Amino acid sequence: MYYLHISDDFKRSEPVVKKMSCWLPAKSIDLSDYSESCEQGALFLLVDIDLSDGESINQFKKLVQSAPSTKEKFFVTYGKFQAEITQANALGAASTLPSEIKKPDVVKILRRYATQPKKKNWQVIPEKTTQAIEDIGLLNDSFYQAISSNRPLPKAQVISASNLIAESLKETSLVIWLEAIKQHDSYTYRHCMIVSGIAVAFSMQLGMRKVDLQRLAIGALMHDIGKVQIQLNILDKAGKLTPSERAEINKHPEYGAEILLKDAQFDDEVVDIALHHHELLDGTGYPEGLMGDQISDLVRIMTIVDIYSALIDKRSYKEPIPADKAYQILLDMDGKLDMDILRAFKPTALAAQISIQDTPSHQAMAS
Repeated sequence: MYYLHISDDFKRSEPVVKKMSCWLPAKSIDLSDYSESCEQGALFLLVDIDLSDGESINQFKKLVQSAPSTKEKFFVTYGKFQAEITQANALGAASTLPSEIKKPDVVKILRRYATQPKKKNWQVIPEKTTQAIEDIGLLNDSFYQAISSNRPLPKAQVISASNLIAESLKETSLVIWLEAIKQHDSYTYRHCMIVSGIAVAFSMQLGMRKVDLQRLAIGALMHDIGKVQIQLNILDKAGKLTPSERAEINKHPEYGAEILLKDAQFDDEVVDIALHHHELLDGTGYPEGLMGDQISDLVRIMTIVDIYSALIDKRSYKEPIPADKAYQILLDMDGKLDMDILRAFKPTALAAQISIQDTPSHQAMAS
């Protein structure tokens, strides 16, 4: 996963590429070497040309006219800010980035881009389902924006999304929900959608009261909120994580609890889920190595749903595991998972008879 960086002056562009490398690697080409074939495999184009230089502007226009781009174009601006934005817009910019790039600027663009699902098959998915899934993507963006600007988390938006998931699954099947999620590019966002849908479907199967169902849905939506503190180049890395990257990923439950405790808008059960959804009954989980009765029922449910959701999804190093085999893997974790809850989970697990394929292989680990 990378972006195509087009420049007319690599020395001038070097600081921009260096900053962007914190989130996403680049494939850099000179403006004169650009062709449509260069775009293959790139997420988007980052155009870093002198927007006050008529020669560079005309050269870019000619190249784009001769090889129309199918990718979104983001332009870097220097100095004459408004004039350059006007020129970038005239050249077809989706958005612009100031050369003095700051984390909120670039992550906002990357996350906005990452949350755009492929639309080609969505016409066969119920409207309420597509709306719920799109709302979850927007919710993850809102989490980042709130946290990065030290504003309260969007509680009303969280509650609305949790209710919409339940309404959607009353009208359609879990398979349809997962089929819609297949269209989504980002593993990190897709995992949240899978977990939320399966958690709500399981709650409905159990006949939970509305208030308990909503609490579990909110916990599912926010169980990985700590990942907003982790760089995208680690979260969506296409390949094996290094030990230091794995250690950073494993901090996300603690990051999540810190965020929720500071925000102080959500129930203790939601904080408990965020902090402890990787704990196991035998004490081999993280971050606190809890055992047995130290782990609440809601966390036990979320742990099962989280692991199962990761198993049935595709990753860079493995194909998705069929529902029945994924459920058997959970059964083989006797002593680590709550077997009574797991047996109750079986109908929901086997209802998800779908392999989430045809999606890019990202590695943000769920387990």
